[in-house]
Amino acid sequence: MAFYRDIGDRLGEANVLQEFGKLQDDPVQGLEYLQQAQNLYTQIGDIYSQSRNLLFIANIQLNMGQRDAALNSLHQAAELATSINHEPFIKYAQDKIAEITSTGLGTSKQKLGVKFQRGWAKFALFFIFGLFVFFCLWFLLHR
Repeated sequence: MAFYRDIGDRLGEANVLQEFGKLQDDPVQGLEYLQQAQNLYTQIGDIYSQSRNLLFIANIQLNMGQRDAALNSLHQAAELATSINHEPFIKYAQDKIAEITSTGLGTSKQKLGVKFQRGWAKFALFFIFGLFVFFCLWFLLHR
């Protein structure tokens, strides 16, 4: 990266940052590199790279549970790809948006509601089972 910085090649620097971001095991660090790359792509006006990079950003955001941010990134990527008529990125973004919205990957509030409902169902099931065991034992002891 130092080479690209030394010669003033901002596209080369952004591409290296993007690759660093894609290679990180830590999603927070990966997202940071990708955001730095995005800033450079925006500054130099490289719409193709902005759109492509937003697809990588969206994948990391999804892995981090940031559904709304990922959807926003995908919509931005599709808009940019549309402006340069790059069909593969448009299709990828649209397919990913459809996948996210159709699989029921809800917001954290919705997920919490589902967990809460499942928790009550488990509690009710164990409670009923406990009552059953209690009455069976009571019946056996009082015969």
